[in-house]
Amino acid sequence: MAFYIGLDWDADASRHISRLLQRDEEGSLVAKARQLTGTSETRGMMLVGEPGSGKSHLMDRTLTKVGQVLEDTANTRPLIACPVPSPATFKSMVLALLEVSGFEGANLRREAWSLWQMFRHRLSMLGTAVVWIAEAQDLFCADRKLILRALKSLMQGDNAVAVVLSGTEELAEVIRTDPQVKRRLSFQS
Repeated sequence: MAFYIGLDWDADASRHISRLLQRDEEGSLVAKARQLTGTSETRGMMLVGEPGSGKSHLMDRTLTKVGQVLEDTANTRPLIACPVPSPATFKSMVLALLEVSGFEGANLRREAWSLWQMFRHRLSMLGTAVVWIAEAQDLFCADRKLILRALKSLMQGDNAVAVVLSGTEELAEVIRTDPQVKRRLSFQS
């Protein structure tokens, strides 16, 4: 039998995630990113900690607690969760996200931004509310500005989603370099 003792970190993560999702008339969470502006902009969160501090376990546990709200159905994928692949490039990340979303056979010769547009369309088709990228600090080794623009684009428009990034302090340092992305992400460490 496994035991787990919850900490303040758990409650903080739950509050962050709950603020990212819409609520129905009864106040229950629904599988739709909460839009905070008239321009259909959403928000996200960044979970930062030392290597081995339990960030991925915490986020997995937190998203599981949200329960049925983010569970797949026959026609929806409310949660897309993906670690950064190796080698970590924008294109490899997009291909990994497409694969996790159930899309098979992406043309590897397509331009990265074209693949990104396919992924955004896929999120819309699947009714995705949250995209979680684990070990996100590795993603910014190359293509930093392109990746920051892509993350910002996920939180804009009619089919915007909430973005959750988890990683080490390097992640926070990169996010702080872009004021537009930084203001869209709440921070937990």
